[in-house]
Amino acid sequence: MRLNQILFIGTTFLILIPIFGYAYSPPLVCLQDNQCVSGVTMNATKTRKFDAFFGIPFAKPPVGDLRFADPQPPEKWNGTISCDSEKPMCLQKNVLVPNPTVTGNEDCLYLNVYRPRTARGLIFQKKLPVMIFIHYGGLFSGAITPLLLGPEYFMETGTVILVMMQYRLGSLGFLSTGDSECPGNFGFKDQTMAMKWVKNHIENFGGNPNSVTIFGQSAGAVPNAENLNSSKIVEELRKVNAKSLVESSDKMKFWSVDPIVLFRTVIEPAGPSAFISENPIDTVRTGNYKHVPWMMGLVPNEGTVRATAILTNDTDLKELNNRFDELMPELMQINVTREELADYWPKVKDFYFNGQSYVNDTNWQRFVDIYSHRAFYHPFYKTVQAYISYADIEQNPIYLYKFAYKGNYSYSMLFTGTTKDYGVGHCDDLIYLFNSPVIFPKGLSEDSLDEKMKNILVRTYVTFAMSGRPKEWTAVPACQKIHSIQFVLINNFPIHLMEKFK
Repeated sequence: MRLNQILFIGTTFLILIPIFGYAYSPPLVCLQDNQCVSGVTMNATKTRKFDAFFGIPFAKPPVGDLRFADPQPPEKWNGTISCDSEKPMCLQKNVLVPNPTVTGNEDCLYLNVYRPRTARGLIFQKKLPVMIFIHYGGLFSGAITPLLLGPEYFMETGTVILVMMQYRLGSLGFLSTGDSECPGNFGFKDQTMAMKWVKNHIENFGGNPNSVTIFGQSAGAVPNAENLNSSKIVEELRKVNAKSLVESSDKMKFWSVDPIVLFRTVIEPAGPSAFISENPIDTVRTGNYKHVPWMMGLVPNEGTVRATAILTNDTDLKELNNRFDELMPELMQINVTREELADYWPKVKDFYFNGQSYVNDTNWQRFVDIYSHRAFYHPFYKTVQAYISYADIEQNPIYLYKFAYKGNYSYSMLFTGTTKDYGVGHCDDLIYLFNSPVIFPKGLSEDSLDEKMKNILVRTYVTFAMSGRPKEWTAVPACQKIHSIQFVLINNFPIHLMEKFK
């Protein structure tokens, strides 16, 4: 099975949306004998249609004893289930938007399948390449609703099957006791089970299970655990109201909504069900994973996802400036001794802020830069550096891009609630990959530069999925290994300082 990977590391937003359906003449797909799903037919363009199957179960509801447990195969059914409307998003609290609340449902392990039709409205006879999108959200938020991630741009190409899955988030997806009672990484295991579902069933939808591309963008009450072992802790946590459990995460923040991601990837005890039993940093450094054609991208101001929310919140900005030298090293997660920090932090402050201990309208860009470099550019650089040191890039090339196109819209308005121009920021490339009518209701104007950029970016992804090469880039000279490293030396990226960020 050829598995291409397109990875974007980061966090983003989610907003509360309604569950809805469409009028249709239902398409029907049978997964096996007497186990079928019906969907809806929708418009990709004025002349091209596609079929949508919403909310197909790929695992049992992770509730009761299945909370904090590995996902289990879904119950079989007899007959046809209707997949003409969305399922709720996974339970979450998205702290990246103003006034967040807990939304969603614990029963959320469903996926959406979109398949194009021919120009004449017929189902393709040939098997199409498959693209699986893993939604953003920093492991604590995100959803696959077409109100945010509409499939129309990919469907109008008429060349690929698109699959999107939901997975458990926050404490429900990533809490770990550090042993086999609650090993963690359940959200990743949900993703894996969804991919197995694709392998087993996508052919019934007209997809080629041997041509699959993964891509994605940019991871209560707590019982008194003082005298409880892991088994008892998990037993008690399963009794807690799920909404209360998600809400309780706020009590673990050290300032404002930071740290953004509380429940993260963990290294599990080795075993047949373990998702990760080796430190991911070591995995990247040694190349101990399947090598495939790979494409990664950045935007100039990735740091807008958090920095701009602070810049536009008077209370947070005032407190940050009052406690600048105390809070900034913590926000940047600089894990060094006090003595090392006393030597190191002034150098960072000199580089980014000319030695100043405050942020204002004159240096906001450098505040965005330090977030961009810490959370995105540095891991990007280290990953590329490691990959090209051991991979056969002739056989499994890596393609790197910087998306710097500034269009009419930006996700920064969602992070800030303002229309201030913060450049090309985190998630802005998504504008040209997925239709988002709930955020940008006017869409991309026909014959506009935004529309042309959408066509270029979607074709880049689709051709990569079909051939392992982004054919839109044929005019770009091939890079040597040294050029790949030089690629990320942009935006005054201070490698010498970032090496402290292990």
